[in-house]
Amino acid sequence: MLNSMNLTSRMISAVFVFAACSLGVLAQENPQKVRFAIVKVKPDMVGEFRDVLAEVTAAYKKAGVPWRHVWEPAGFGDSTKWLTVVPMLKKSDWGLPPFVSAMGEAGFQQYAAKASKCYTNIEYTVELSRPEISIQSGTIPPFIQFATVTVALGKEGAWESKQKTEALPALKKAGYKEVWVTRNMYGGESTSTYSLATGISSLGDLEEGSALQRAMGPEAYQRFRESLTGIVTSVKYETFKYVPELSYAESK
Repeated sequence: MLNSMNLTSRMISAVFVFAACSLGVLAQENPQKVRFAIVKVKPDMVGEFRDVLAEVTAAYKKAGVPWRHVWEPAGFGDSTKWLTVVPMLKKSDWGLPPFVSAMGEAGFQQYAAKASKCYTNIEYTVELSRPEISIQSGTIPPFIQFATVTVALGKEGAWESKQKTEALPALKKAGYKEVWVTRNMYGGESTSTYSLATGISSLGDLEEGSALQRAMGPEAYQRFRESLTGIVTSVKYETFKYVPELSYAESK
């Protein structure tokens, strides 16, 4: 039964461990490995999916995992896509997520049967937080503008330099408090792919463009975009809403 449980957990539990420290814990002083899971939920199963998420959150708490955060689709992007977040704290987390043992074998099998009915696809990656090119104030915003940035191979240093010296100063000056950056390690299309989650107070904040476009202004932003020619190969924007009732933060 244990082998069966381990096999099932690798297929099912990955759904619920999208990582991005807090997303906010991503911008700690020390880089942290995190797991991002993207779950495409069946539209008619959202209620059941929320119940499943609540079970997993309770199990993570029981296992002593310091935080877990859940984000639901909001406004722009795939309306079926959910994100959940937990840290990877020790080697065993790479195989069997802590919530599995916390549930027990019988509890996990019941959970897995319910969870598998709720989604159509799972994609997950292990990412490394990049605090040196992030902004973090310790708050969790109600919404995030989530950008997936793919950089040309060999140009990672150039992109990170421009993020540190041009993008972050503009965002800080404009008053943005949370910009969490991670770099793909395993599971994504490329190790040259970065995820940027920028905290916003409402979707209306995007009326005049992306967070960086608003921070820089139209002309400076256009020059910045032109300077990324040959460095960035693609950018995809989506938005998500924080779900506090299905999440918990690290105790201070």
